[in-house]
Parts: sequence; structure tokens; C-alpha cells
Amino acid sequence: MRHIRLLGFMLLMVFSSPLLRAQMDWSVLPPPTTKLLYKLSFRDSLRGWVAGFNGTILRTTNGGLTWQEQNSGITNDIHKIFMLNDRLGWALAHEQFVDTATWYGTKILKTTNGGQVWTNEQYPKSGEFFNAVFFLDSLRGWLAGEFGHMVRTTDAGIHWIPVVTDSSPNTQWSLVNVKFFTPRYGFAMGGRIDIIGVVWRTTDGGIHWRTDQVSPEPAHDMVMLDSLHLVAMVGDMDYGASMIRTRNGGQTWQYTFLNIFGLPQALSFRTRNEVWAPLGFVGQMMYSLDTAHTWTALDTPFRRPVYDLVFTDSLTGYAVGDSGTVLKFKKGTVNVAPSVLTPPSRFALHQNYPNPFGEAAPSRQPSTTIAFDMPTENEITLSVFDILGRHVHTIIEKRMQPGQHFVTFESGTLPAGVYFYRLQTGGYSAVRKMLIVR
Repeated sequence: MRHIRLLGFMLLMVFSSPLLRAQMDWSVLPPPTTKLLYKLSFRDSLRGWVAGFNGTILRTTNGGLTWQEQNSGITNDIHKIFMLNDRLGWALAHEQFVDTATWYGTKILKTTNGGQVWTNEQYPKSGEFFNAVFFLDSLRGWLAGEFGHMVRTTDAGIHWIPVVTDSSPNTQWSLVNVKFFTPRYGFAMGGRIDIIGVVWRTTDGGIHWRTDQVSPEPAHDMVMLDSLHLVAMVGDMDYGASMIRTRNGGQTWQYTFLNIFGLPQALSFRTRNEVWAPLGFVGQMMYSLDTAHTWTALDTPFRRPVYDLVFTDSLTGYAVGDSGTVLKFKKGTVNVAPSVLTPPSRFALHQNYPNPFGEAAPSRQPSTTIAFDMPTENEITLSVFDILGRHVHTIIEKRMQPGQHFVTFESGTLPAGVYFYRLQTGGYSAVRKMLIVR
């Protein structure tokens, strides 16, 4: 009897663990596609859209049980989708083949019937790449993108007008997101990897904007708790996840380095205290139970990369990612995988983390982690070269199964400096840079 009581106590402790509960609340939905899904937009717990590679747009009206593929009319990758309501929505894609086209820039997709029909048109000015779209209503909207370019419309996109910004040099940095929390009060976010994170703020309905430097890494997504308190995710592939918060409506910002591996490009609160963010290529998510003060990272099912995440209410949430991955949060569910696990859709070599690394790096770590994706079984070679292109180390040279792989590289006795690591397999080859500091 004593052993039974002890076992019951141990099981109670395990299943009352916040980390285990958090993992069990996410389930894997059958993948509606094999293509990478990058962004989502949900109206409520049942109705939503997801978008991604090769013009993919899918819609569900029953909480992800089934999906209907919608014809976007393009084959470009869709990197943003925004649904204002059940009828009106917009999406963005880039046309970048300047050597074969007289026009290159942003394709703006629009639907007026929930995606049954998507029309697409080229942004009038060639060479403009917009990353974010937001509409307050059927007429008033904003586009934000590269080199700090932001434009607005008051006639549903027939005409686009440049916004008015301050004279700060912060306006030159690229923007990746724009959000309005009231008709007059909005923010845009962005920056440059390894250099700066910037936040733009408007208090007059998006006509005039003020810019601020807020972090050493780009800002990606923001949530408003009330008119004074806002929280935003910042980070890049070198330093990982960080955050900023303001207690005075965005006049000043406090930066916090989280020391968590990954690239957090979305942020969503489940409750007033519980907030989640996906970590991208590392195959993890992170969450906080104390209003974004302390964070815990946990693996996604099969460590599948997820890039966007949203909670529609306190009971339901969705996340999307590589190879058609769709995860659903349902309080009290058990994490069940589909019977067939779809491998990654393409080869990819990711940025190492932490970077820089070594005894003098901010992380104080003598090693770094390199992640790469393999859609098929292949012979692979992962090698390290110095700044002069001389081979200094072979990390892996063997046949490997499809999936996402993580390997650790020790700096060992290599001197401080810039190095390159190269992945070769079949017809694929990719190189990335890393830095050792002593």
C-alpha cells in the first residue's frame, strides 16, 4: 500500500508539472499540405487561414479538422496574411527576379469573399518590398517594409501615400510588422540583425510616426496589455530570443535578454498572465506564466519548426510551421502525432546559436549548436573553414535520415575569429558564418 501511495504521489507530481501540462495541451493536426506554412490569421476558434510557400493559402471553418485550399493565383511564397473579417483579407508576396522582369517588388493579394477568389496586383512602384499589412477597416490600411518604407491608404488600396516620420536615422531600418490597438494608436516593428531593433509609434491614426531604438536585435511582434503596458518579442539567429516592454505607452522601453535559443517572430497571450511565442527553426516554443517576466522553452512535437502562433481565446490556439505542420492548443488534450510524420520539404542550413560563442561571448558558451533540415536520406558533410577558406574541421561526414538535425560544435583550440560552416549533400550546398571570441 505504501508503494502504491508513493507511485500515486510521483504521478501527481509529474502530471502537475507546468512544463508537462504545457506540452500535453498542444496536439498535432493532420498536415493539410507538405509545404511550409509561415503565417496564419484566425477569426475565432473555428475559422482561420494559413499561408506559406508557393502561393499556398488554406482555410478551415471547423477548427482545423479539415482544410480547403484556396487559389491565390500566384506561385510566389506568401509571407503575410491578414483577415479583417470573414470576407475581407490581404496577403503579401515578393517578386525578386530582377534579371528577368521589368517590374519587381510586392504583390498585394486581396479577397472580398473569404478567399473564394483572391485577386493580386503589383504595388505601383517597382523595387518596393513590403513585409507587413494591416487594415483598420475596409478603407484604411498600411504597408510596412524594407528600408523603413511605410505607406497608407484611405481608399482600400487604390492609392498609397507615404506616412510622415520624424527625422531620426532609425527610419532607415526595415519593418516586419505593423499593428493598431485603437484607431489612433499603432506600432510598427523591425530593425537589422546584429545591429538594431526599432519601434515606430503613432497616436494620430497612422499619419505621423515617431521612431525609437529599443534593442540590439530586430523587433518582431507586440501585444498591448492596456493603454500603458505593452510587450514585444525581439531577437535574431545570433543572440536568440529577447523582449522589450513599456510601462508608459511606448515613450520608453526596457530590454531583457532571455538567453533562449531561437527566433521569436510572433507573440500571443492565452490569458492575462500566460503568453506564448514560437522559436522558429529550432523546433521549440517558449511560454511565460507571469506576464512575460520569466520564460520556459519546450520542444514542439517532433521538434518541428513553427513560425507563427495565435490564441483565439483562453482555450484554443494554433501554430504553423515546416512541412505543413499545424499544431492546436486545446486545454486538457493529449499530444498525439499523426500516423505518418512528414519530413521537411527542403534542405536548409540554419544559423548557429549562440553566435558569437566562446569564453568572451555574451553567452560564455565554448560550444554552439548548428541545425539543418533534410527532406530525404542522404550522405552529408558538415565542415568548418577559416576566413581564408582553409578547412579546419569536419563536424559530420556520414549518411543521415530525413528530418531536422542538431549538432554541437566545440570551439576547442581554434583561435578567435570569423569562421564559415558548410553543409554539402547531393545537389545542395549552403554556407553560414560564425564568430568565435576569446
